[in-house]
Amino acid sequence: MAWDEWEQAKTRAQQDASIQLFDDGLDMGSALTELHDAWNTKSATLKQACAHISNHLDHSRAEHARDEFKIVTDMRTADGDDLSVSRIRDYYT
Repeated sequence: MAWDEWEQAKTRAQQDASIQLFDDGLDMGSALTELHDAWNTKSATLKQACAHISNHLDHSRAEHARDEFKIVTDMRTADGDDLSVSRIRDYYT
């Protein structure tokens, strides 16, 4: 069973249960519906926050790779050889 199918089945079961409880005159039916709605709202908020963090980490990783490439290429002589430690020290002082 795919995730979406499982979610739909779970939602239908919760709705059926809350309707049945409500029809039987129990306040628990409406409480179950409120709980279900609150859970879905909080869950969606958490998923959005995780996606935001993931996107930020992807962006940071790409920026760091670009910065690293620039540093590495800037630390070479005109011939493409690595700079010596003494030249690096002169470059940054």
